Amino acid sequence: RGLWATQELRQAAARQWSRSVRHLKDLTASARRGGHGEEHGNGAVSCDRKGGAEMEGGTVAVGLAFPRALLRQLSSAEGCPLSLTTLDLSHNFLRSLPADLPRCCPGLVELVLHHNELNEAALEIASGLSRLQVLDLGSNEIRDLQLLSGVPGLRKLCLEDNHICAMSSPLTQLTTLLELYLGGNALGELAQVNALRPLERLLVLDLRDNPCCSLENYRMYSIYTLRRLKALDGIPISSAEEARAREFFSGKVTLELLQERIGSGSSVPVPGAAVGGPGSWRWASLRELSLSHVGLREISLLGLLPALTMLALDHNQLQDLSGLQECTNLVALDLSHNRLGAAAGSGSPIPVTTATSEGSRPLVTATVPAGKILHLLPRLERLSLASNGISSLAPLRLRSISLTSLNLRCNALSKLNGLEELPSLTQLWLGRNRLRTLHGLGCASVLLPPPSMRDEGEGEMPPR
Repeated sequence: RGLWATQELRQAAARQWSRSVRHLKDLTASARRGGHGEEHGNGAVSCDRKGGAEMEGGTVAVGLAFPRALLRQLSSAEGCPLSLTTLDLSHNFLRSLPADLPRCCPGLVELVLHHNELNEAALEIASGLSRLQVLDLGSNEIRDLQLLSGVPGLRKLCLEDNHICAMSSPLTQLTTLLELYLGGNALGELAQVNALRPLERLLVLDLRDNPCCSLENYRMYSIYTLRRLKALDGIPISSAEEARAREFFSGKVTLELLQERIGSGSSVPVPGAAVGGPGSWRWASLRELSLSHVGLREISLLGLLPALTMLALDHNQLQDLSGLQECTNLVALDLSHNRLGAAAGSGSPIPVTTATSEGSRPLVTATVPAGKILHLLPRLERLSLASNGISSLAPLRLRSISLTSLNLRCNALSKLNGLEELPSLTQLWLGRNRLRTLHGLGCASVLLPPPSMRDEGEGEMPPR
């Protein structure tokens, strides 16, 4: 009896849909003659002048609301007036949208479809609505955003409580978007936030109840990456939060920095995204990278570049090499013009800024000797430590069985100790130091003339 009653209700809802469309056409005609729209058919249809004036082309803005009507299928939108601007079909059982919706309702500005059973095909149909500004597809069965494209004026997009696990390039092409709601999905990495950087007008972002929200520094990273945001996860962003985010992430390797240095045409390798997307190959196969002159104090995220063989980190503020151990394929490394000598000479811990709920505060961490990190790079052959203010090599504890070339120019070395753990070393640059004796060079079978006599750059990588 219950099933029969439900079927009867659905059939009645379908009949009501047809009647509502007919009423809507009559109301539109009446409004054009000067009348005002009224409620018809259980309050399902409303017609009104937009701001008391006719829209472009003499049409009148009208809307159709049909929530909680037990609708399971709409085979066609044929008969809907061209002036329809708002359509609400929320809280039904729809699994698809009429394929002719863009043709029959070209003037739709707002489409509300939350709490249905729609999949990715609904995005493709909605993308055909060129005037759409508001699209609400929350609480459906959407897993991928690849079919979302061609909506040049979209300002508000709601996709809460679906099954989305990765951003996609079509989403980042919605450059007019002001509000984006993606709460209750399966976004698990901070790289997903970085993928939204092309949305330069985005003011409101909601990612609540996604796995990425539980990651350390999620809120600060989102604020730092999306500079124009005014509200995140329903909480306004204060100027103090913006200042803390800038302070915390300055001097660190971020996805934003990597994407800038690798190239704007390369996509961020988002975990969980489809392999082989446009530009994603470039990250996995990249062999050379320069992160010079960016004020780095810490190294991170280089594990995203597994094929890296040559890395330039010169002219930064590095005192600790922690993070380089992820670059296991490195062959050449330029660390000239940093501050490795300050950490080695002082022997004291390095102060690192960390964030707390009350703000940023210095946290003292122990210095990791450079040699411990270099020992974890089994293929490293060429290393430049020029212009680091190094007065003694012993605190660095240099260890490497593969290192053959070492540049120590323009430091403050007065004696050579600490080279004993470099058995393969054959080339050594020592110009512009304070050496009075070459005692301790037993490990090097070849000693090149001082670079000052060879017309070489002060901190350049030793030649191959």
